[in-house]
Amino acid sequence: RGLAGKGMVYMSALVDRINRFNPTSELSGLNNGAKNEWRSVSKLMYDLLEKSSRLKAKTNGLFSIEFEGVSKLPNGAHGYELNNENGQYSVKLNKDTFLNFGGIGKGFIVDKVYDFLNERGAKNILVNAGGDLRARSIEAPWKVGIMNPYQKGHCVACLKIRNSAVVSSGITARNVMKKGEKYTHFFNANSKQYMVKTPYSQVTVQGDLAAEAEVYAKCLLMGSNLTLSYGFKGLGVRENTRKVCRL
Repeated sequence: RGLAGKGMVYMSALVDRINRFNPTSELSGLNNGAKNEWRSVSKLMYDLLEKSSRLKAKTNGLFSIEFEGVSKLPNGAHGYELNNENGQYSVKLNKDTFLNFGGIGKGFIVDKVYDFLNERGAKNILVNAGGDLRARSIEAPWKVGIMNPYQKGHCVACLKIRNSAVVSSGITARNVMKKGEKYTHFFNANSKQYMVKTPYSQVTVQGDLAAEAEVYAKCLLMGSNLTLSYGFKGLGVRENTRKVCRL
């Protein structure tokens, strides 16, 4: 099996470990296990929790992985604690916290698979997880089409990338029904509600890391005045006019 095949196997294994719908995943073990006590976790889980914590602070609490327990937390507060002593990783969840990596998981996995391939000598790399990708080319740049959310098969832009991540997030493909009313699937951790409307129907963010780009794209789509980190740039499709704009 070639390196690309090994990368796909590694990606599948990562998905299994952080998937809340997999009853045997490490994440399910945390969510369903004892609360308010320290639990050992893998370095992978620790790294994902630590990155999520930093990005929650960066987005002023708009992004959160404490999906089901966030309603009982003050804005910006964390529903878990982390500890790292001599390479022994542990986490303590409060009694109301259930973790959900839906806003960062794909990007995090893309970054991990990219590193996996890079460490094994791959020169030209493209890791694509359906809307979240990261690529490198030592030859001609990769061409990445940004889908038009209102016209299937058409693009609103085409990016040429040599070494970066590109992540798109939008409201046209998925919705949530609550009490007969349609909401977007984007959860605002500060208002603690699914959003009925967003200023953009789609946001694309390009930058160094897919995990950060995924979080930034979702927050910008929800109308955040977030200042993108150095090296990141965004492109949005306005929901009311359907016009493309730079963010």
